[in-house]
Amino acid sequence: VKAHQVISGHRSDPARLPRPLRELPFAADRRGHIARPSRELRDAVIDALMESLGPMGSKLEAILLQLPPSVVFGDAQQLELARIIDRFAPLRVAVEFLHRSWVTGDAAPRTMAMLAARDAAYVCVDAPRIAAASAMPPLVEVTCPELAYLRLHGRNGASWQGSRSVAERFNYLYPPEELQEWVAPVVEMTRRAEAVVVVFNNNAEDYALRNAGEF
Repeated sequence: VKAHQVISGHRSDPARLPRPLRELPFAADRRGHIARPSRELRDAVIDALMESLGPMGSKLEAILLQLPPSVVFGDAQQLELARIIDRFAPLRVAVEFLHRSWVTGDAAPRTMAMLAARDAAYVCVDAPRIAAASAMPPLVEVTCPELAYLRLHGRNGASWQGSRSVAERFNYLYPPEELQEWVAPVVEMTRRAEAVVVVFNNNAEDYALRNAGEF
């Protein structure tokens, strides 16, 4: 289950929240959307999400926390991420970064150690092979022995930045040779984790379904 935008740090329309939560403090942008939630609001949304997921029981594999590209690595950002993961306990969290500062240079081992210490899964990403900071490298890491996670977004570099819609950004059908690149890494994940989740997010037309079947 994907975490709410207020939790992950994406801008969000307050109307998407239950009415009582809209009264909690936040910094708004020009459209009145939530730009920076207060800790009180973020924690209230986490608690509401956890309560709503109760009926799923053991069927819930993890909470997917997809950080926006605007969240770059830093001491304060890492501390807040760790705090969010801890707040979700005992539910497992899988974290997808969309800014490569989290997994490059000296930040990489710190990021992986923080996730591993909390039994949180690092989400491996397939994205366009371009130099943009938001195009994550195809790094294969397993930080949780119970769960490994791979999300494939397609490699449409032309529309990765500045696209007019989500469908345009992820409009990509993987050819067989690109799917083949992930076979060995996924097999390796199965040796290091009890379960491996592979999600195709190239969601234009029926591309995700076709590629999942082929893979």
